[in-house]
Amino acid sequence: VNSSHFCSGAASVEIQLPRNSEPAAQLMSGKIQNQQVYGASNFKRAAPAFHADHRTLVLIVALDYRHTGRPLTCTAAAKGMEELCRQCGVQWLTAIYNEQCTRDRVLEELAA
Repeated sequence: VNSSHFCSGAASVEIQLPRNSEPAAQLMSGKIQNQQVYGASNFKRAAPAFHADHRTLVLIVALDYRHTGRPLTCTAAAKGMEELCRQCGVQWLTAIYNEQCTRDRVLEELAA
């Protein structure tokens, strides 16, 4: 399985695709192009977020590294992600910022 990580500000996404798949080859070569998405659904069931027995859980950990020579702006991106999660109906949302982002705090939130 090919695994690629994409990170932008406060978000990090891991994508796993079968080794010999065309999408994996396109992803690794950087040749992916956007395609038109039409309104008709071809799925057998709705996305898990729309089933009563599923919950969406989000933990946002944003560090600006303000006390370094190269501070970031993750807090601003994370605030936008918080708003997006609220608008999408996320059932459990916790955001922690900068000095709140200790190992113990992250583990505590994950255990909640």
